[in-house]
Amino acid sequence: FIQEKYEEKFAPSAEIQALREMKLTGFEILYFIGSDNLEGRRCAEILTKFYTEQAYQSEVHIISGMTQDYQQFQNEGMPNFIQKMSQLLERHQGNVKVLANGGYKAQTSFAALLGTLMQAPVYYMHEDFAHLIKFPAFPLAFDFTRFELLQETFQRILDEKNSERADLILQKEVPEAFRFIFQKNQYNCYQFNSVGELLQNLYRVSLQNLRKPLQLHCAKNHQHLWGKGPLRIEQIPDPAVRLLIYRIMREEPLLEKAELLEIVNHKSAETAMLLKEKSAQALVYVLKCTKGSQILRLK
Repeated sequence: FIQEKYEEKFAPSAEIQALREMKLTGFEILYFIGSDNLEGRRCAEILTKFYTEQAYQSEVHIISGMTQDYQQFQNEGMPNFIQKMSQLLERHQGNVKVLANGGYKAQTSFAALLGTLMQAPVYYMHEDFAHLIKFPAFPLAFDFTRFELLQETFQRILDEKNSERADLILQKEVPEAFRFIFQKNQYNCYQFNSVGELLQNLYRVSLQNLRKPLQLHCAKNHQHLWGKGPLRIEQIPDPAVRLLIYRIMREEPLLEKAELLEIVNHKSAETAMLLKEKSAQALVYVLKCTKGSQILRLK
């Protein structure tokens, strides 16, 4: 039936119409992500069988928990869907297209959002449309600076089996703006909700894409305010200093090296960086904190 109707203007499904208009070469890998119900499985399996018979490499991925039960959908289905989408986008990063068709509306929304944030072109086609729609690319990105500093705390919450202790960590150590990314599962333990899974996967991708150095070199007798030797940013005990340096190193697109120079015997009640020198080759700052001050050179 599909083969007979394939060339018609309105083919048997929007997915077939969209893939036909994409003008596939035959070298693509097609991933059909289905809901965890009879209709979702049947549609994904039929499409996979059809395209496999056309000599395409095709795979079915059924998302556990993606059902009509709203609690299961929210607590299990959406996090699993985001995780699977993220895995596939990471696997083919830079060479992947997202067709945000079919399934529940929440799937379409998150598929489009994930594709946009991971810089993959996103397409959509309704079965009544004559042509494929390509969503415009939005210049969206997250600033993961604070998210990065909370990774250890997040992991402690996820690993904690005692519900009261986990509640205490969440309330005392996690800023209110980040508490909403957690939810409790059937065992009364915390897990990331769908938004938390989304942010965590995007954060992991940002680390893979990060080409900037995360280590401070010590040029002056290998001394720094917190000891001696090379110093990774996450090893700096002062969270305000970590936050400040992370932000600078992430925002400087041409940064190749960061060096800590001489220590200045001047303590400051507030953490700050004051520009001391500026040239075509480097920026020199005075890093001030409660521990003291030190010259920081960015090349």
